[in-house]
Amino acid sequence: MHYDNSKRVAVMRHYANALLFMAVDYIAVVLAQIAAYNICIFSGRLLANSFVFSPDYQYIYIPMIFILCIGTNDGYMFNRPAMDFSRDVFKGVVFGIIMCGILLFAMHETFFVSRAYAGLLSVTVILLVAVFRYVVAKRLKKLPILKERILIIGAGKTAERIKKYFDNDIVYRYNVIGIIDDHPISQELTTEYPLLGGLEDSVEVIQREGINTVLVAIPGMEHERMNTLLAEIRPYVRNILFAPDLVGTPMGRVHIQTLFSQQIALIKSYNDMSRLWNKFIKRAFDLVAVLISMPLILPVLVTLGIIVKMDSKGSVFYNAERMGEGGGSFTCYKFRSMYTDGDERLKRYLAENPDAAQEWKKYAKLRGYDPRVTKCGRWMRRFSLDELPQLINVLEGTMSLVGPRPYLPREKADIGENLDTIVLSKPGITGFWQVNGRNDVSFASRVAMDVWYVNNWSFPRDIMFLLKTVKIVIGKSGAY
Repeated sequence: MHYDNSKRVAVMRHYANALLFMAVDYIAVVLAQIAAYNICIFSGRLLANSFVFSPDYQYIYIPMIFILCIGTNDGYMFNRPAMDFSRDVFKGVVFGIIMCGILLFAMHETFFVSRAYAGLLSVTVILLVAVFRYVVAKRLKKLPILKERILIIGAGKTAERIKKYFDNDIVYRYNVIGIIDDHPISQELTTEYPLLGGLEDSVEVIQREGINTVLVAIPGMEHERMNTLLAEIRPYVRNILFAPDLVGTPMGRVHIQTLFSQQIALIKSYNDMSRLWNKFIKRAFDLVAVLISMPLILPVLVTLGIIVKMDSKGSVFYNAERMGEGGGSFTCYKFRSMYTDGDERLKRYLAENPDAAQEWKKYAKLRGYDPRVTKCGRWMRRFSLDELPQLINVLEGTMSLVGPRPYLPREKADIGENLDTIVLSKPGITGFWQVNGRNDVSFASRVAMDVWYVNNWSFPRDIMFLLKTVKIVIGKSGAY
């Protein structure tokens, strides 16, 4: 009885999530219509007594069109990566805008709708649906009531990494009830969750706890034993999250193709960065973003230049050679944040401080006191303001807003066999390494992150990295 009740509760929880976000979307669409109408009135695009929609269209038909379009694009399917989820919701909203446009065109003799109103409605719907969903998702992430109960089979480093991703992703809402493993490795998981048994107890635990979803994260298990385990638990659960032995493998955008007659699954991986259209989109976005922001950034650049000049002797800019796309060199622009005799100061400091010398060897940076850095350089680095002149590099085409770290030519030997992969992309002002520890990660980890970025590039991921960079820079996380 406990087993059946738990299953029913899990199904009800799934539908409750969907209904809740349908209500959120309904409110967002209605408010978007009201906002678009009032903006038109305020700007003089409409007269106050202009007739736009009748109440049945405003409160029933238009919202339902958007809800149906979002639903048919999997906008109410949760517990998956936020980027995939956001993409599907965005597609649903865009289709909703198109469907409403068709409706307005077909009904133009019935009621009046100005083009200004239609355009504003498109913008306000996208903004309000995104904002409302984000706010509600953030709140729900902290509440256990709508979280799906999940059992983790395998308590190793892979499971630990997956659990960390679940915790940080706003769309995943799992409540881990325990772990199963014969020989658990992860101290973090065994400390946080109860060990409910060994692998042979999997079916018993699933039935006893009424589990609908299981995460199997034992990529090193023998093939036959893994097949046996999956076959045993499959009849008792609705969803199996399975982590194959592909950790760190360059995947990019993938499709799984099933060859039923041969019982083989093929993973087709796309190298999106090699496609000319994607390169054009990335370059166009860089130019548009920099040119739009330049009126706001230019006064900041001038002010910082004056401060740098007044703070210490030397030029305003520090122009250094960096490795660019294709392996060639380019001049990377930064505000000078060090003394002109910084190298001599560093040598003396490292000679006198063995711990600092060891830290320099591991990170190629000093995370605490750095004798080379000027007074204004310290707070510029805390907010990454010294890197603002690299926007000039973006305009030149030698750098991108998002990409691998701009490495020094002398670091080629340290990069090693990964060099050919890293130079496939233009260096970035920010990137994967920037949003995952910045200077807190070792040089080797930084290289691994950049290789992963190049092999798994996508335009939505670039947008995500930019947004995360803003959050991290404001919080001064990992900056030295």
